Amino acid sequence: MSNDDARRLGLKTLLEKKLESMQRPEDRIRRDVLVMWLLEVMLGELAEMRREGKEEESEEHATRLQRFLMRKNVHVIFPEASEVHFDGASC
Repeated sequence: MSNDDARRLGLKTLLEKKLESMQRPEDRIRRDVLVMWLLEVMLGELAEMRREGKEEESEEHATRLQRFLMRKNVHVIFPEASEVHFDGASC
């Protein structure tokens, strides 16, 4: 694992832990920002995997991304996310 990969994993872990802890209605704006940040990181990882030709890894990552979008605290922000597909043509 490269230094950049370790940093990205650390950032994602931190953001996901913070997201899990934000349950109060007044946390909504901060929760939305965290979801957008996590989504940006995950989409960047997916794009990088596809550029490098890592098909199997990118398919697994796309599945993790789809599961992330279906999480209750994320689905509230993006209710249409169940219709999103991350096939090779969409990136």
